[in-house]
Amino acid sequence: MRDVSIAQTRLTWRGWQRFSTQVRPNGWVCPALGSVSQPVLADQAPRHCLYCGEALRGRADKKYCSAECRNGFHNHHASRNDAFMREVNKALRKNRRILAELAPEGKANVHEDRLVDRGFSFKYHTHVRRTKEGREYRFCYEYGYLEFKPRWYVLVRRDGDRSDPRAKIT
Repeated sequence: MRDVSIAQTRLTWRGWQRFSTQVRPNGWVCPALGSVSQPVLADQAPRHCLYCGEALRGRADKKYCSAECRNGFHNHHASRNDAFMREVNKALRKNRRILAELAPEGKANVHEDRLVDRGFSFKYHTHVRRTKEGREYRFCYEYGYLEFKPRWYVLVRRDGDRSDPRAKIT
């Protein structure tokens, strides 16, 4: 093993490592050569920000150049992953608003065309409740609907605590 001067070694969490004594493209050299810039380890490749691509300086485990880049990176990935969920929630809120408008008193009989004309989507509902007779009410939050004749629906609002399975349908 070659002798290495103290100026060319550094204690890291992995143990003692040697600095490169070669000039890097970014101009960083080993302090043993007299440069005032920070040293680069021989086995360390230049690191870049995961969001903007700018060269990183500082801690060895740093991933982003600033708090803005960190937030931007995470917001971008969250927006891609949650796009489907946002669309479903948008449709559910729209369905609930339509049911609330058409049944302001809590109960109403409505033809399918009135629901469809306002943009109601029968594809989306939050839950289903079966009656003792075996009929199924489909709910968008506290408002529900049941087809009682072909293309005719009864709209209802569920009263009481939503977690109570015995809550009455008005």
